[in-house]
Amino acid sequence: MSIFTPLPNDTYSLPRAQVLFRKQGTEKWINLGDVEAFSLTMETEFIERYGKDSGSRVLRRSDLIQKSCNGTMTLMQMTPAVRGMLFMSDPDSYAVQEAVTDAVVSITGVEAGGIYSLPHFDVSITSITDGAEVDPVSYAEGVHFKVDRRTGFIEILAIPEGAAGADIEVTYDAAAVGADDKRQELGLLSATSVRGTLFARGQGDIGPNDEVTLWDVEITPNGDVQIQGGDEYQQVELSLRVQADGTHPGFEYGRIREIPKTPLA
Repeated sequence: MSIFTPLPNDTYSLPRAQVLFRKQGTEKWINLGDVEAFSLTMETEFIERYGKDSGSRVLRRSDLIQKSCNGTMTLMQMTPAVRGMLFMSDPDSYAVQEAVTDAVVSITGVEAGGIYSLPHFDVSITSITDGAEVDPVSYAEGVHFKVDRRTGFIEILAIPEGAAGADIEVTYDAAAVGADDKRQELGLLSATSVRGTLFARGQGDIGPNDEVTLWDVEITPNGDVQIQGGDEYQQVELSLRVQADGTHPGFEYGRIREIPKTPLA
């Protein structure tokens, strides 16, 4: 039997939260989806003086000279914002391409089984020939070549009988793509970090819930980045470096606010 009155059982905690991100300089919050883990590590550094005015050195003074907050986050869903964090690039960077019609590209020395690329994406092949000026020999799609229209890569399946040499001439169209299409195009390591505000809204059924706001966080990838993975869902591992923000006196690094579980009248 307890000597003192035990604490109520609802003070046990099983943290659950939804996490939002707002890129620096914007107003829109982005839901980061299914967050496997989100943790912070607070660190402090002190200078100390151990006096020598007694038989043994004793601590006379201790002063805090540095405090910092870092963290990690594991995300499970690959959104544009998460992709930008993963590859250290502005997540609002988009592909742009002007439409082309009847563009012609010559490729030399092709061979069966070879894969070759066009200088555009979202392409539509008009024709592929051996490039002969007189009676050019055509390549038939599905017989002599196949194309990945989204990337503009062509695989040569076979050289048609009667082709003049191993050179080809490709005629194609390419669709216009604008920033409004929001087809993300990232420069690997083109930014030192993705920076902004993180907000975690507690919603666990067990224990108290908090809202946690980190005003200024630098986000970088942590560990290996999977391009081809195993048979488990990809996890995006991120490192967080929390900066102090002097525009929030008393809450420079962040703010934790309790969320009452009682209904709001």
